[in-house]
Amino acid sequence: MGLGGPVGALIGMWLADRIGRKPSMIIFSFAAICFGAIDPNLVDPAYVTLGGFALGASIYVLVGVAWSLYVPELFPTVIRMRGAGFCNTFGRMFTILTPQITTLLYGLAGLWTCRRDGGCELGRRLALVAGDRRAFFGYRNQAGSARNAGR
Repeated sequence: MGLGGPVGALIGMWLADRIGRKPSMIIFSFAAICFGAIDPNLVDPAYVTLGGFALGASIYVLVGVAWSLYVPELFPTVIRMRGAGFCNTFGRMFTILTPQITTLLYGLAGLWTCRRDGGCELGRRLALVAGDRRAFFGYRNQAGSARNAGR
């Protein structure tokens, strides 16, 4: 299951060159939703492993493309590294908070309820919102920086 991370990052880098950053992020946002809906219902160890691999790979496509390619292009060259660093700091902060929130949900709703309905449903809804926002409002860099997008 853990091999989904590096494989997903490699897939993301390859796809970003082939179909672009924005389309690959939208496709894998919805793939993460589908795999996230399937994963809690798997019971056979082989399917759990494959489902975890697919979920991890789809999430890491998003991580690889967003953090290394998409976010830096949102800022002008003068502040590109500062802007990307600021966004990455918030991403890391929420990475730290995610286990705390998950533990809180487990405590409030119980392990089975949270796994089936609470935590996974929250993750699916967040991925759906992120995919929708990227599809309709996200910046797609054809050539040049985001500063030149409206010209």
